[in-house]
Amino acid sequence: MVEFSTLRPDARLRNIRNGLQQLSYGNSAYLQDFGINVDANPMTIKGRILPTPTLMYGRNSSIVPRDGQWNMRDKMLYRPERIAGCAILIYDARFRPESERHLKETLYQACQAVGIQGMPQDPPVLRKNAGGGQYWNHIKELGTLHKQVKGAMPNLIIVVLPDFGNEDIYVRIKK
Repeated sequence: MVEFSTLRPDARLRNIRNGLQQLSYGNSAYLQDFGINVDANPMTIKGRILPTPTLMYGRNSSIVPRDGQWNMRDKMLYRPERIAGCAILIYDARFRPESERHLKETLYQACQAVGIQGMPQDPPVLRKNAGGGQYWNHIKELGTLHKQVKGAMPNLIIVVLPDFGNEDIYVRIKK
């Protein structure tokens, strides 16, 4: 899917047309029974390019992106949300203590740089094995740990995933 979406429009259209030929939608009795017709030619519609919107930042700063890009360097968020509590769940056994310290420092500095308040300098960390599928229980355990240490549940949980391609953990955590 990702590979298809990165194709140039002419290549994408060619792939769609090839797919229509291979699937023989025009010969499907099932589709014909329901009065559905698939045209191999795309629709042509009139379109226009909208003007690039102006992005508003804090401290009355604004910017108009160029070529779909913009730089947030030295910009404060317009209305930053406050972090009431943060905790970190690490599933990557190769994520060393120095990497953990660097993550905490970088998160704190990045939040300060854009105006996000409340990011703790040393949020609680829970390390777990990536196998077993008990991810939801780990998140609940981390919430309980945070509540014991800080007195309230976190409103931000950061999960460090292993980079060995375990799609199951990625999909389950994202949900």
